[in-house]
Amino acid sequence: MDSIDAVPDQDIATGLSLVLGASKGADPRKIVAALAACDAVTKAREAGAMDAKARMAVFVEDLAEFPDDVVADAFKAWRRMERFAPTVAEIRDRCWRAMTLRAGLRRCLEREANKRGIEVRT
Repeated sequence: MDSIDAVPDQDIATGLSLVLGASKGADPRKIVAALAACDAVTKAREAGAMDAKARMAVFVEDLAEFPDDVVADAFKAWRRMERFAPTVAEIRDRCWRAMTLRAGLRRCLEREANKRGIEVRT
């Protein structure tokens, strides 16, 4: 018997609903704010490599799939540990690492909900 077998259907449904809600894409304004806070305390890598507006647009587009808290935490960790401003790839890498546990939990709960025929509204 798996330990998840003892979890009531309602708890599976609630847990899955919470995980799905916590996995929605970030608000573009929050991405811009997190990038601005990071840029305020880090050095630019190359002067004039990309104008600020274009850089923000790239970050917003490439980070939109991640939840607000994941994006904010990635930028916060970066600005506390690094001297130079991040590339979008570096922040995406931090976001993907943070999403690993959340994605695993979602898959586990989805599998159990499907097995039990539990319908979850998001």
